[in-house]
Amino acid sequence: MSFSAQETDPDTLPLPITVNSEFTLVEDVYEELFQLYSESDQSLWKHNHAVKQKEGMVEIEVENVKGHRPLQFTVMQNQSLLSKRGITGSVLWDSSIMLSNMFTLHQQFFGLNPAETKVLELGSGCGLLGITLASLVKQVILTDQYEMLPQLVKNIRRNLGDKSNTEVAELLWGDTISKDLRKEIVDWVVASDCVYHESLTGKLVKTLSDICQFSDTNKIQRFQETGVKATRTCFVLGQELRSDTVHLEFLTSLHEQFMVYRVPTSFILDDFQNGYCIYFGYLR
Repeated sequence: MSFSAQETDPDTLPLPITVNSEFTLVEDVYEELFQLYSESDQSLWKHNHAVKQKEGMVEIEVENVKGHRPLQFTVMQNQSLLSKRGITGSVLWDSSIMLSNMFTLHQQFFGLNPAETKVLELGSGCGLLGITLASLVKQVILTDQYEMLPQLVKNIRRNLGDKSNTEVAELLWGDTISKDLRKEIVDWVVASDCVYHESLTGKLVKTLSDICQFSDTNKIQRFQETGVKATRTCFVLGQELRSDTVHLEFLTSLHEQFMVYRVPTSFILDDFQNGYCIYFGYLR
């Protein structure tokens, strides 16, 4: 059986969502930065207002679709790890709560299917987002640097038990992707509040690009072998607005390799309407 060039082009894979007029296409990173930082009222921004980082254990309630009870999670935090260079994920951040609520409330829009959807999370930290998604999809791969993995595993077991539809893997941004992750076929790559220093933005975007590229290639290969066609591998990134300099560095790198859209505020709970944003995108 032979295949045309079009059949092996990831662009032929449909997007998993319908990008409607509410989504803002990021065409000019400077214009995007102006809208976020200059046109908004920064006096309304409330940094880390939804989390209690000084507590060792916190109870988190995540909204659910109408007719279903909210999801309840218990998350262990570790303040002592924050003193180590490059580690910020040992405590919860607002964006993980924002994204968790968005996915549960809009799971149908994002096509999250407990029988099919596979998600990979970058910088999983305490694991709230990945644990939330585990209740909505077939499998979640939670990744972080080595020092974070023991705490991450404990939070997964505490909330999902010893046998769950999750996998934990070490992944350092910017490094070569492991052979196991190169073989993965994932539908979504997600991350919450991972943009906090200029030195990391390029590494994060490189890893995001590598994961999406490998996954799309694997989907094309599977289509060639089985005729099963999948959707494009896309990302959703939630971010609390802090430094316009870091945000510009991040968006510039992201925009070079991805089509980028800002998710409409109608997808975001009222508590996170000011000082936060969510991006959706896929490889150019």
